[in-house]
Amino acid sequence: MCVFVAAGSVRVNGIACRRRSKYKQMGAKGRSCTESTPKCASTQTQRPLAATLRRSTQTTFKAGRADSSASRSYGEVIDDASITSAVKSKLLWSKNTEGLATNVDTKQGKVTLKGSADSAATKDLAGRLTMGTRGVTSVDNQLMVKSAKPTSADAAMTASQDVGSDMSDGWITTKVKSTYTYSSNVDGSDISVNTAKGIVVLSGKVDSGAERALAIELAQNVRGVKSVESKALTL
Repeated sequence: MCVFVAAGSVRVNGIACRRRSKYKQMGAKGRSCTESTPKCASTQTQRPLAATLRRSTQTTFKAGRADSSASRSYGEVIDDASITSAVKSKLLWSKNTEGLATNVDTKQGKVTLKGSADSAATKDLAGRLTMGTRGVTSVDNQLMVKSAKPTSADAAMTASQDVGSDMSDGWITTKVKSTYTYSSNVDGSDISVNTAKGIVVLSGKVDSGAERALAIELAQNVRGVKSVESKALTL
């Protein structure tokens, strides 16, 4: 049996009978029809099907959201690890920051630098190198500047580092190219890098004067580089 409880609303079989008596107790008006009535039969079939489809869609949507969330979390972890590695490499390759005792931590593109720096200039350079790294959205530079004056031992260590700073030309070329690859403001794919006896020659095209100046600065900052020739690097 089917019961029309209100316009456009239908209750089915055993449930309808129970709900009909309930509506009668509440004083609601209703009229009954048989299961053979086409309208009732159609509604009986469609309503359970619609509810099933709705539940299925909700379940699929929730599962999709869970999978998407898991995927984003995994991707964020990979991106953060790549950023941390790139920042550490740039600081290590730099002739001005290689001696830094730096701890690099990245979360969702936000990099935190902890440790010590020899001077405010070195701390500032570390922050700029980090901020210029591809994927970095912000930098919290917590490097502490050493206040103590350099000792004779420190001077001797600096001198030994200067003597041993003659890196191979191949090493220099590779590090300059890699620095460009990690940089968010320089398109290294359009810049050719060649090194001979520590002199880096840049050629190719850049989009702006700012990009050209940064490309030169990044190359000059790599350990072992004596000078940079950039006449062939044009706009």
